[in-house]
Amino acid sequence: MLDSIKTEDVLFLDIETVPGSPSYETLILYFRRFGRRIKTVQTPEQLPADVYERAGIYSEFGKIICISVA
Repeated sequence: MLDSIKTEDVLFLDIETVPGSPSYETLILYFRRFGRRIKTVQTPEQLPADVYERAGIYSEFGKIICISVA
């Protein structure tokens, strides 16, 4: 099915995000609820600060730095 679609007929979007703060420790207390949100992807031995590098994929904690369209 995908072989019949021409690439010139497709709209490509790419959105790049980063965490909104350089580190978990610099987040204001209001946004520290990230700790509750991240529990779905962290292992029991990890702290929220350990997995903060993935914060950019959550809308509450990420900033959009680039949107590309082709």
